[in-house]
Amino acid sequence: MQSHHHQNAHTHTPGCTRAQYPLSATIVAEHADAAWRGKALAAVFLAQGVGRVVATLVAYMLVASSMSASSVWRVMLLLGALPYVPLLRWRWRLPGS
Repeated sequence: MQSHHHQNAHTHTPGCTRAQYPLSATIVAEHADAAWRGKALAAVFLAQGVGRVVATLVAYMLVASSMSASSVWRVMLLLGALPYVPLLRWRWRLPGS
C-alpha cells in the first residue's frame, strides 16, 4: 500500500504537464469567469481540432521536403513543444483543484 504522500507526489506536482491535454477543458472551466466560460471552452475544443489539422499538414510538408528522416522527427517534436512554452508560466500559477 502506498503512502498518502507518495500518491500526492504523482497527482499534484507543481509544473506537472503529463495530463494537460485531456484536462484542458476542465482547467479552463474551473478558472474562467462565468461571463466568458462558454467561449473559453469553445476555444479549447476549436484549438485542439485546428492543432490536429495543422500538425498533419506540417508533417506532410516536412516528410515531402528534402530533410532526412532523423531531422524530420526532431523538427516535428520541436514544433509540437513550442506552443506549450508560453503556457508553462501561466499553468504553474494556477491553483490546484
